[in-house]
Amino acid sequence: MATYRYRAVHRETGRSITERADIQELYVFLDEMDRQGYIVTSLKRVGWLESFLKSFVPLSRTSQRNKALILIELSAFLKAGIPLRASIEYMSSELNPAVSRVLKLMAKDIERGLEFHEALRAHGQMFEPWEVEAVRASEASGNLADVLEYTGKQALRSSDFQDKVRSAMVYPLLILVVTTAVILLLLTFVVPTFAGLFGSVEKLPPATRLIIRWSQFLSKYWPLVIVAVLGAWLFLKYLRSREETAARFERLLLRIPVWGKFLQSSYYARFSRTFSMLLRSGVPVLQSFEYAGQASGSYILRDATQAIRKEVERGSGIGDAMRDSGAFPLLLCELASAGENTGSLAEMISNACSFYEGEVERLLGTLSSLVEPALILVIGVIVGLVALAVFGPVLEALNVVM
Repeated sequence: MATYRYRAVHRETGRSITERADIQELYVFLDEMDRQGYIVTSLKRVGWLESFLKSFVPLSRTSQRNKALILIELSAFLKAGIPLRASIEYMSSELNPAVSRVLKLMAKDIERGLEFHEALRAHGQMFEPWEVEAVRASEASGNLADVLEYTGKQALRSSDFQDKVRSAMVYPLLILVVTTAVILLLLTFVVPTFAGLFGSVEKLPPATRLIIRWSQFLSKYWPLVIVAVLGAWLFLKYLRSREETAARFERLLLRIPVWGKFLQSSYYARFSRTFSMLLRSGVPVLQSFEYAGQASGSYILRDATQAIRKEVERGSGIGDAMRDSGAFPLLLCELASAGENTGSLAEMISNACSFYEGEVERLLGTLSSLVEPALILVIGVIVGLVALAVFGPVLEALNVVM
């Protein structure tokens, strides 16, 4: 038996709960929550060591690209007439051990009588709640193979999109890391060597004294500095993970010029993609809408979708409720209203997704053109100040001697 921290939303009232539970069989717990009318939107095992390691490397979740390929391959097996359990077993023999083990357990669950979506929920380390809901709707409508193929292709597009974002950030981060390492090496090894040549530190210029003091501090207390930096980083991650502070932290990030617009467009793109995918899979509109808020990665959108769902249940239109919330851009609200009125909501939201993905790519280019020269300028200024503070007294001493 293991302890889990879960978050669930009631289908009818919209009431959200966040609690802990000792769970022996995940699928039994999820079935019980479903019978009570709750949709489990987050389920995490409580354990300080496992949680700490997962903050660096996801231990049990397969990559987005691998998951997409699994879905597409499974769809191909089903379209070829191979039964679901046999298809999963065939696939498990070709994948890495961790994913293969999960698939074999899913095959056993299906053999015991569970439906496919119940097996997915019981092993939630691979699939997100909204993906499970899409499978559940497709099983009810009888188009499981088509939905798996569509979901897999959407996951591939999402993976390619994320790869573009990561690749655009690699170069600036590499420059920042290398520069930080060079400055630390200067302060730790080079500056102390020159400090011994200067004699009395008090007779040196203020900038040189400051550099030498910092160098002495780093040389003497470098373990404490590493612990302090690591502690600050973990504390920020902790604040980012807490629901009470995450939305405030997000609002601060959104105020940063260009970067805030980039983050916002990324949230809208993920929201639109998930919303469209769930609608095409046959998931009810309100349920799709709330799951899309969960998938957006934005605490602001997540809270907004829950409030909007209550408004729509009272009789408001989705587009009007989105507009009144202030959390969504006018374009997305208008497209939602038009799609709701014409019966083409999935297509309209898909168009919004294409627009915001293009906006993210454009902003990535803007960020790259701004960040790289800004980093080079800052790095040049810092290195120049350090060099001037260290070598300035040396040059003055040489002038005096000559």
